[in-house]
Amino acid sequence: CEAEMAAAVDARDTLASLLGSGAFHVRNVEGDKFFGRVVADIETPDGEAIVDRLIATGLARPYDGKGRASWCN
Repeated sequence: CEAEMAAAVDARDTLASLLGSGAFHVRNVEGDKFFGRVVADIETPDGEAIVDRLIATGLARPYDGKGRASWCN
């Protein structure tokens, strides 16, 4: 739906802005079990997890390894 597409664009743009605003650390880099993706933790220099900021602003959700919930109503 359009709401999910808009949320994805907002999340992408916010992540690009956060990563472009200065230094960051990439930790715990490993391969994912799907499609050869790489999974990693990204942190600000003071140790704040970027994913926590995205979750706090409603641009991401925690993932429990099961099916993902829809962003559409």
